[in-house]
Parts: sequence; structure tokens; C-alpha cells
Amino acid sequence: MKLTAFVLIAGAVVAFAQPASAQRYLNYDTTKSISLTGTVVGLDWMNPNNELFVRAPDPATGKDEQWVLLMGPPTRSRQFGWTPATLKPGDMVTLVMHPAKDRSMRGQLMRVTLPDGRTLLANQPSRRVRRGR
Repeated sequence: MKLTAFVLIAGAVVAFAQPASAQRYLNYDTTKSISLTGTVVGLDWMNPNNELFVRAPDPATGKDEQWVLLMGPPTRSRQFGWTPATLKPGDMVTLVMHPAKDRSMRGQLMRVTLPDGRTLLANQPSRRVRRGR
């Protein structure tokens, strides 16, 4: 009886964990990309996802706004060459992002051109790996 209850609870946790984590990415329009040039306000290096804060003009209005850009988790960011010290407030960057579907000043960061000219990825479309049959 205890084993059956454990299996049911473990199955429920697994079933609901993936949609909850994927939901963060459903808020962004991956069919559109926006390029912005702006000034770094800050970088929050934290789980479950890093966030980059940049002050840049809104492409629609030209008004200077603060953008919140969702990145991958710290482990994924390190794989792309990021560290918590990669950017500091005041750095000028050019970035490419997928905008929020609700047209807020949010986006899913895809890549950044750093002040030294290097380009770093911030997210990458997930790829399914097919194992041998």
C-alpha cells in the first residue's frame, strides 16, 4: 500500500514539474525577434533562471524603458560562457530577444554582443536527442 502511494505521488510530481518549468517560456513570441542596444542596469544570477535588466528604447515608441530579459539557468549560462561578472551596470550591449506576448517590457534573451565585441548566446532552442534504436 505504501509503495503504491509513493508511486502515485512520484508520478504526479513528474507529470506536473515539466509544464510548470516550460510555462516560463510560453509567454514569449518565438516567431519574432527584436534587436536592442542599451545600457545594462543589472544581472540577477539565480535559479531557476537568470535575468538581465537593460535600459533601452522601446522600438514602438522610442521611449527609454527598462527591459527584463529572461535567460537560462546559471548552469546553462555557464555552458554558453557567462559568469556573474560577464556584465556590469553601465555596460553598453546589443541584444536579440523574443518579445513578450503581452507587449510588456520583457523578453526571452537569445544573444548579446558584449562591450568587447564578443557575442554570447543566452538561450538555445531545445533539441531532442534521438538515441540509437
